[in-house]
Amino acid sequence: MRVVRVESLPPGLREVAEGGLGRFPLGLWREWVEAATEPLLTFQDGKGALYREGRYLYLAAWPSPELAGRLLGALAAEAGLKVLSLPEGLRLRRRGRWVFAFNYGPEPAQAPVPEGARFLLGGPRVPPYDLALWEEA
Repeated sequence: MRVVRVESLPPGLREVAEGGLGRFPLGLWREWVEAATEPLLTFQDGKGALYREGRYLYLAAWPSPELAGRLLGALAAEAGLKVLSLPEGLRLRRRGRWVFAFNYGPEPAQAPVPEGARFLLGGPRVPPYDLALWEEA
């Protein structure tokens, strides 16, 4: 694989790439790539936008949040990692059997609490800019 050209894109300009993963706007920059493998996503001009060789992915532009999420979710699943879809602003941190839910957002957020969890602080609905702590059974 070889990058033969790189171009910065004007602010706000998006190029669309599509393929088996869907249709996504890409921006900030774009690369033209020569590769022996077929692209997973292709720009509208037919040039490749996303390539995969073995366990490596190469993206020839800045991804949209939707594409980044789709790619990271797929890679995590391949690695056998559990992926949770969380509300905007909610972050989880596990420390042994304890789970902390931090809500960095301006709205209350529902935490993905398993059955049998015992709350030490707060509850499953985490207030804005607050946290909850539970122990898993």
